[in-house]
Amino acid sequence: MKTFTPFRFVLAVCLLGWAHAASAAERTSVRGGADDTEGRLRLGLRDWASVDAPAASPPSLWYVSEGIVKQTENTIVNNKKALKPDPTVEREGTMFVYQAGSSFADGELTFDVYATDDDGIGAAFRWNALDKYYLWYMDGQRRYRTLAAKEGFTYEALESNRRGFETRRWYAVKIVMEGQRIEVYVDGEREFATLDARHKQGTVALFCWGNSGAMFRDISFVAKSAGPGKGAADGVGEKKEGN
Repeated sequence: MKTFTPFRFVLAVCLLGWAHAASAAERTSVRGGADDTEGRLRLGLRDWASVDAPAASPPSLWYVSEGIVKQTENTIVNNKKALKPDPTVEREGTMFVYQAGSSFADGELTFDVYATDDDGIGAAFRWNALDKYYLWYMDGQRRYRTLAAKEGFTYEALESNRRGFETRRWYAVKIVMEGQRIEVYVDGEREFATLDARHKQGTVALFCWGNSGAMFRDISFVAKSAGPGKGAADGVGEKKEGN
């Protein structure tokens, strides 16, 4: 029968404790919303919930097929102002909300987006409710992209341009959140950069407005530890305070 020396006993206890801590950390990461160490979000039936804006029709149809999230209904709130090419106007449609991400705060959200329809498509982040989130959005028919903030009855376009998008091609999107600092990159190019203090954390939601051919893939969120934010010296505009 083998006996443990004091050194071997202490070493065994340390190794057992390390293994238990690593296992607990892995379980915590999964509970926090990531499906693996690269931050990919789970795509199970219970992991997402479709949320249509009040008065939106027809009802949305979100589903997952072969690792791609799809939405195939022309869901929209009928608003004549929204039909005009104005990037400051709110367009209400449908969202596919990730259920395990309510604690997402600083970090990087990445995904690929594709559409066969040229109406609106994008993603919300730091989403807490239908009236509390940030939104990156692009519209091919009206030829614009925007970064907006929604809080209560207030919808504000923080940044916008006239790029729109082409149908039937994938776009790689990265949204970087660090405190009040928000940056958006499309196909590796920085498109928007601003400071806003309204929403500090919240989950991710995919978004469509009148787009019946939307697809999203490789959706990931990688958390970043808190640190001092960067300011206007890096090309970021003035901070916008919430109510």
